[in-house]
Amino acid sequence: MAARRHGHATGLLATNVPRNTVADQLKSLPEHLLMARKLTADRWNAAVEVYQEIPPLLPVPELPGATMSPREQRLFAEAYDERLKAYRAKYAKLLPEE
Repeated sequence: MAARRHGHATGLLATNVPRNTVADQLKSLPEHLLMARKLTADRWNAAVEVYQEIPPLLPVPELPGATMSPREQRLFAEAYDERLKAYRAKYAKLLPEE
């Protein structure tokens, strides 16, 4: 799990080149979907929901090639925390509180 600082998931902040970081993570999505499909219906439903939310998060025409500014990092962390809270509320059995 990502390290937390000031209530935010700091391990998810773009301290590397966002384009490279996201590209590396996107490569594993099909594997995670297939794994969720083999498990419970709850896991499959959660995986599908999260998977469908990814495309709108990817900026057009491409992800930034530089690190995010401190302001962008803060906004990203706040948005991430907000989504995680919503997922925890909806999928409490799958995402217990830390």
